[in-house]
Amino acid sequence: MDTSIPTFLLRYVPDDLHLDDVYQSEEYAAWEKLTAPENDGLLEEFVTGLLNGKRGRATRVGPTYPGSCNVVVRFCFPDAGPDVALRFPKPGAQTATAAALLDEKTVNEARWMQYLRARTTIPIPEVYVYGTAAEGLPYMGPFILMEWMAGENLYAYLVSRPPSLKLDDIFTQVAGFLWELYHLRLDKIGSVSEAAEGGLWSVTGRPLTWDMQQMFCDNPTLSTDAWPTGPLHSGRAYFHFVSRHQHSLLWAVRNLNVPCRYDAETNQSVQADHESALDRDAVERIARCRFKARRGFTALVDQFYPDDEYDSLCDCPFVPYNLDLGPRNMLIDRTTGRITGVIDWEYTNAMPAQFACDPPLWLALILPRACLQSDSFSSFRKHYPPYLERFLAAVKRVENQKTTAKTTSEPSTRTQTGAVREEHPSLSERMRQSWQSKRCWFDFAANYSDQVDGIYEAELRGISRGAVSSRPEEEDEYAKFAVEQSVAYVREVGRREYGDGAATG
Repeated sequence: MDTSIPTFLLRYVPDDLHLDDVYQSEEYAAWEKLTAPENDGLLEEFVTGLLNGKRGRATRVGPTYPGSCNVVVRFCFPDAGPDVALRFPKPGAQTATAAALLDEKTVNEARWMQYLRARTTIPIPEVYVYGTAAEGLPYMGPFILMEWMAGENLYAYLVSRPPSLKLDDIFTQVAGFLWELYHLRLDKIGSVSEAAEGGLWSVTGRPLTWDMQQMFCDNPTLSTDAWPTGPLHSGRAYFHFVSRHQHSLLWAVRNLNVPCRYDAETNQSVQADHESALDRDAVERIARCRFKARRGFTALVDQFYPDDEYDSLCDCPFVPYNLDLGPRNMLIDRTTGRITGVIDWEYTNAMPAQFACDPPLWLALILPRACLQSDSFSSFRKHYPPYLERFLAAVKRVENQKTTAKTTSEPSTRTQTGAVREEHPSLSERMRQSWQSKRCWFDFAANYSDQVDGIYEAELRGISRGAVSSRPEEEDEYAKFAVEQSVAYVREVGRREYGDGAATG
């Protein structure tokens, strides 16, 4: 597909100035020391206390297991019972809003794990205790103490291509997980909690997505005033919020339009670090492309979500959705080929059912994000379809198994806590439709503000049936602002790197 600009130039690079402030802070240094060997006793005492000493004294086992957003520390007990995992997040900006968001996302995840573990056969760790930053150790932040799940990382296993690999069997297991999630229905968009009396679970909190959290952590001056304060009641309301959020980032992310180049030494994308290296024409070109892409996304809301189609599936039209439900967050037993754990449920929300009708985009182990960032999206288009066909066949197998099982029992039609009757078209058919219509790319753009411009150029720009509302003077105003913003940012980078004398050349 012809594009007006290489998607590599539209990649998102976190604000190095802000990251330097975080990683060089005293708070970050204190957080890093928490997992140092000299603090093993402190962590062991903390975990022992969380369980009220019922299993004896906890003993730390093994190294610190780092993730992209959290770290995990493992503990065992003298009673030889199951080991436990203490997980807590990496710190971000030292602001009250940032701290509150970390608390919110951690509590949300723990509740979703409890909710889904009780309602599905997905191997989700048991949550023993969770708490906010105020309930944890100094500098730890919020935490979850959960069951330690044994197994090998599924992504690493798939990449290794062992002789015993049975990909169709793995796809069938994952398809079963997605089928179960798709058949849980909730009546609002947001996060769940359990009532103090009666134990009824319902959606009571706002949706807090990976995109909201990540964009704020990278840009702590971003206003959250327009974010939802409670659950949303329709898919259109959610997508219009996303559209406003993405448009606000045009003005808030100060290095958004600084062109990138590839650094072979570090194998990373880097931006100009002094003003003389900044191509202002490229800045303006990138800015105009981003502006049109985000207006284009807004126009596509009506095309892909014309009348809350999926909201009419049943009385409870929303489903639990986890953006990161893929092999990097799954464990497998190499001997049996069984998936033994699904271990990361951050940013799960009750979301429009159409998200659950998208095929997983990781199937070929070539991620669209990486392809967009390297301007190699054609590679994804080439390699993904055969894997998609194998996965859809797996979903169909699961559907047939579930249909057969239903013939021996009375079908149950439950809301809030359980399955609903099978819809038509089926989940496998909806996934195929999503791929063929490119709705999966619209949803991808909704989930990733850092990729919306690239995927719009690569897949969505040519399919819009409606006019993109954009007055030329608005685009001109933004292009001018982007150049001024980029110059100011690069000057500050140069000042920090080289001193005042080198900031402009």
